Amino acid sequence: MSIVSKNADISVLGDLPWGTHFCLFYETVEDLFNILVPYFRSGLERGEFCLWIAPEFMTRDEALASLGRALPRLDRYLAAGSMELAAYDEWYLEGGTFNPHRVIERFADKTRQANSRGYAGMRVNGSDAWLLQRNAGQFSSYERVADDLITNDRMIVMCSFPLYQVRAEEIVDVVRAHRFTVVKRKGVWETITNGEASTGSHSLTPREREVLGWVAQGKSTREISEILGIAGRTVDEHVKAAGRKLGAANRTHAVAIALRERIVEV
Repeated sequence: MSIVSKNADISVLGDLPWGTHFCLFYETVEDLFNILVPYFRSGLERGEFCLWIAPEFMTRDEALASLGRALPRLDRYLAAGSMELAAYDEWYLEGGTFNPHRVIERFADKTRQANSRGYAGMRVNGSDAWLLQRNAGQFSSYERVADDLITNDRMIVMCSFPLYQVRAEEIVDVVRAHRFTVVKRKGVWETITNGEASTGSHSLTPREREVLGWVAQGKSTREISEILGIAGRTVDEHVKAAGRKLGAANRTHAVAIALRERIVEV
């Protein structure tokens, strides 16, 4: 796997303060790198220690090769200890078992080490989408404890979620566990915070909002059809129309935007 990132405008993230814990939804690996590379470059230039926990669909060697092509001087950063890369299983799992307390301790230890070595703090990217799929309740409790750690330490953490790996109903757990969300709409990266609504979101019809609300609650097309007394094809058409207006890649992406912009409530 070889990914070469295009230039991305890191200003979409703004000047991230310590204690920032946010999530990124992306459709393609290229989209991930378009944010990941300037995110880490900014941290390295600011004297921060950077840690990348590669997603589960990449081996460590694949991740190193892809990041090396996109991030100049990566070898120097790795040799100097300014950046580390870990495979997701070696960071999150011990003998195939997820122990949330050990993972939190690992983050805390790594931050203390970075501070003791003179770094300004620690900047992280990782993904626990696999945990969300395995156990949504454990995902939510782990993210709450992680958020407490991040908020009270010199850490900046971006959790990334591939849209194909997150079901529409799981979007609720993800957005609630993070301070803000970064998504790509109509080819442009946007940061969406709680209570923020874009002008385009108000163009949804009442029925489109209603259908999207049921999708956010995990209802299938057939179930929504029965609840509203309309054809399944009509349900799908409303979801597609809402997605187009929101600039979403698919129904999961549409739900993520709608929840963050308070277009729907669950």
